[in-house]
Amino acid sequence: MVKNFIYLPLKEVGKYLYYKFRPLSFLQNQYGDGKIIITGPTQGIGPAYCEALIRAGYTDFLLIDEDQTKLDTLETKLKAYYEDNVLKHKKHLIGEDEGHTNQLKLQMFLFDFDESYDQDRFKALEKIMIDITENTDLKISMLVNNFAKVKKGSYESLDYKDISEMINGNINAITYMTKFVLTKMNHQEPKCAIINVGSATASKVRANGRFNMKEYQVYQATQTYQLAFTNLLHSEYGDVIDFLNDLPCTFNMAKDDIDNMGLNVKPAEHVEAVLKTLGKETTSNGTLSHTFLFYLMKKSPIPIFKFFS
Repeated sequence: MVKNFIYLPLKEVGKYLYYKFRPLSFLQNQYGDGKIIITGPTQGIGPAYCEALIRAGYTDFLLIDEDQTKLDTLETKLKAYYEDNVLKHKKHLIGEDEGHTNQLKLQMFLFDFDESYDQDRFKALEKIMIDITENTDLKISMLVNNFAKVKKGSYESLDYKDISEMINGNINAITYMTKFVLTKMNHQEPKCAIINVGSATASKVRANGRFNMKEYQVYQATQTYQLAFTNLLHSEYGDVIDFLNDLPCTFNMAKDDIDNMGLNVKPAEHVEAVLKTLGKETTSNGTLSHTFLFYLMKKSPIPIFKFFS
């Protein structure tokens, strides 16, 4: 009882305070100033990841998404964000000329992970990834697998298209993208990182478990694969690549324009809290409030997660 309700919560508070005061600038010190690759940058907390990594000092991005209009909108927003939050600050500090060119490099790539593997369709994605991985002068600092598909409904009510999209979007996407970069990451200096964004429910799927949700059975199953896949890779490559499961206490991470992730947690707060645990943890629920929410969910005798779905 003392361990469960006093020691462990206090331990989490201590860890959270340590990470809270860890500056985002440590990311470049630890992982270099190479390319950032993000899938699903327009959905869920994808934009927050882009902005946080820009604040951390990164300027070279490959952003892969299924919607060209959303990619174009995101590109405009990120350029404005970089101008307002990075360039103006630099100019103020070192007196750079106002005509200083925008150094942010955004490579926007259109690709739909929903569809099943097709060799011809994958050629374009494979080519751009080969160009990156075979460029000896280019380093990859981080891969963020944020692309996800969520279809709400009982297993019986889902059609085959819904099931196929969740399998392709939530399982195949991270498996293929990790495969593309793993060899290069495994042999480059300095260390690099892979973050897989999932759901806290994935870690507690059990027969008759309190985290099992009838409306999200297939989605939860795909997220459980993602968690296991990340942990298996960490066990083999953890010495040279830092792997992290981002497991927020929020169900639909595929929605656009998420403003509130529950308990008034903003995407920017969550992402910054997650990034600051890189290299120290293999799983993060983000903010302290979500960490305690997840802890209470594990200890509660009733399935309270359904109230946050």
